[in-house]
Amino acid sequence: MILVQSGIDLYKVQQLLGHKSPIMTQRYARHYLESLRGGVEILDRLRESSTNLAQPAGL
Repeated sequence: MILVQSGIDLYKVQQLLGHKSPIMTQRYARHYLESLRGGVEILDRLRESSTNLAQPAGL
């Protein structure tokens, strides 16, 4: 589904398409591997920033 692959969250897609159940929206929301890359990049940045915060200054 183009909306999901473009980064629109499932709740908004559900509302736009008039689905009564989020399960129906999930059924049609297929991600290509490339579209998941952004999520992985965000997780990497969060992990790096939390690691940097946990290290004492000067190391």
